[in-house]
Order: sequence, then C-alpha cells, then structure tokens
Amino acid sequence: MAEQFKVTPNTITQHFNPAWFASVMGTAVIPLALSFIESSWVRPLSMVLMALSVILFMVFLLPWTVRFFLYPAAVKKDLNHPVAANFFPTMPICLILFSLNLMKFPTMFFSQEISLMLAYYPNKPRKQLMNLALDLKEKGMVRHLALSGHSRKLFPKLLESPIDIFQVRYNAANSGAEKDVFPFCGGENRPGMISFTATRWGQLLKESKMPPGEEPLTAKDCYRFVLSNPAVDVCMTGARTLEMMRENLEVLDSGPLNPEEMERIRRIGDHVYGKPRS
Repeated sequence: MAEQFKVTPNTITQHFNPAWFASVMGTAVIPLALSFIESSWVRPLSMVLMALSVILFMVFLLPWTVRFFLYPAAVKKDLNHPVAANFFPTMPICLILFSLNLMKFPTMFFSQEISLMLAYYPNKPRKQLMNLALDLKEKGMVRHLALSGHSRKLFPKLLESPIDIFQVRYNAANSGAEKDVFPFCGGENRPGMISFTATRWGQLLKESKMPPGEEPLTAKDCYRFVLSNPAVDVCMTGARTLEMMRENLEVLDSGPLNPEEMERIRRIGDHVYGKPRS
C-alpha cells in the first residue's frame, strides 16, 4: 500500500508549483480590464482585487523562494519539465501587473498628498531625473517634489526649478542655512522648508560636548531653536518612544525662544561647532 502523503510546510515547499502565480496574474489583470469602464463601482472593486492579488502573491512567494534554497533538485526538475518550466515567468509577470495597476490607479492606495523626496543630492539633479520626477507628478502619483542635501549654496540655485520643498540641515551648531539658504528663499511663492538634524545627531544633548559649567540642551530646546526661525516650516524629529513624541509635540505650544534662551543656545552651538564662523 502506497505511503499516505502528509501535508506539512516542508512538503508544501518541496512540491510547490510556480503555476500558482497564474492565479495571481488572473486576479491582478482584472482591475486593468475594469479601468476602461467609467462607473462608480470600478474603483472599490479594483481595490479589493488588487489587495487580494498582493496577498496571494506574498503567500506564494515564501514557499517559492525557500524552495530554491532547500530543494534545488526539485526546482531543477521543474525547469527541465516541458510544461512546468513555462510557469516560472508567472512570478515576475505578477510584478509587472502590480506596476501597471499602480500606474493606472496611482492614488488608490496612496494619498495624493505624497511628496517625492529626491533623496540626498549634492549637486543639481540631472535633467533625466527631473523629467522622471515631473512625469510622476503629472500622472498624479506624487503631488510635490522635494530635495534634501547638505550643499547649502545649491538650494538658492534651484528656486526657479519645479522643486516644491527643500530639506536642509539646520541646528544651533550647523546654522549656515541662516546665511546661505533662508535669505534667498523668501517671498510669496517660496519653497517649503524642512529642517533636519535639529540635535546635530544628539551632540547638542551630550554633557561632554557642553562648555564648562553649562547644562546640556534638551531635545525640546533644539526644536524650539529651529522653529523660532520663521523661515522653517517643518522640523524633523526622531522620537524613539511615544512619550518622547508627546514631549516633542509640546514644543508647538511653547512658542519662540526669548532673547536669553536664544543667546544661551547659540553659545552652546558655537562651542559644539568648534570652528570659527565664516
């Protein structure tokens, strides 16, 4: 009598057939077909089908991937099979369908308020990169373009560019943006200004970095310093806990620094910077 086949995670992985991804393909292609129909029910139904196809894909992806490492002989056997081998492309085809769905329904899962951050860029973005970003914006996949970088003198040169938001380093120690960026980025149609590293990667909070006899700054001190500058719209914060987040949000009710507080924080910032200001 033949041994009874037992269904276990190992046997599922060993005998997993890539043809299962064909069901993902069939599910993911329906929203693309429905996109040509102008009706109120198309969008919610397409969202359900897209979500279902992604869930199925992730479920199938685990045994499909593990099989390559644990059962390479079984994979090789399928690749040499005249029928099974034809189903291996179904997995990457699923990825193509997901991409097409996101292009067809760019705001279905992502809000139109999404900003495209062009990552860190030390020089003026290349024309090809800007064209790609503008194409995404025109398609409604993003609403704003933003640039982050450490090269302060680059930002004023980009005022006539399509970039909507600048993210600059600004804190009590690294205050060069007050001279190189903020004076040139004012006016009614100025770009949004985001500040990062308000604590200078925590150095402004360390007792060992303080001038003799000076208490270290708190994170709230650093955020208030940044937000006291009217040129800054948003100050990035790196809260590690919910309690830290609550404390940081209290800054919004604290108002700008008074002259004495500002003088103290600038004095500490100059000490931490450790070099003559140019």
